[in-house]
Amino acid sequence: MLYLNVNLDHREDFPGIHRIAQVGPGRWNRNVEVKSLETAKSRWLGELIKKGFEFSLPVADRGIRS
Repeated sequence: MLYLNVNLDHREDFPGIHRIAQVGPGRWNRNVEVKSLETAKSRWLGELIKKGFEFSLPVADRGIRS
C-alpha cells in the first residue's frame, strides 16, 4: 500500500480520497491510500498529483503543461 498526502489551495474532491482536511487558510490536505495498481494508474490520481505539484511551485511557474 502507498500513502500520499497532496496539498492544494482549495477543496476539491476526487473519487479515491481517504480524507480531506483544511489545515490553514488556502491550504487543504488530501490523504490518499493507493491499494491497487488500478488506482495507481487512474486518471484522477494523475490529475491530483499534477495539481499538487503545480501548487508546490512558485506562482510564476504554475500552469505547467505536460
